[in-house]
Amino acid sequence: MLFSRARREAHAYNTKQSTPQISVRAGLQVHKTMSIPDFLAATADLVEPVDAYFDKVFVMTDNEQVKRNRLALLRQIASLSEGILDFSQLPGF
Repeated sequence: MLFSRARREAHAYNTKQSTPQISVRAGLQVHKTMSIPDFLAATADLVEPVDAYFDKVFVMTDNEQVKRNRLALLRQIASLSEGILDFSQLPGF
């Protein structure tokens, strides 16, 4: 369910081109007690669809509701690493 909204939104954004598909499977495999290598392996399938999402979907649209939904989706994806990785320890985060 976490990523079904991304699929619908990307499809609604542009039905004439292939749209990014984000795997639900990766999100379901993530848990706070897993190791960093296991987390990276579980989420590796997200790299391509997330890149495609940014390439094909304009997140900061003028439509406030759509923009809020898109930002909420990105927050959910970003939160997958909570309790596993602390990106704030890396330069630039």
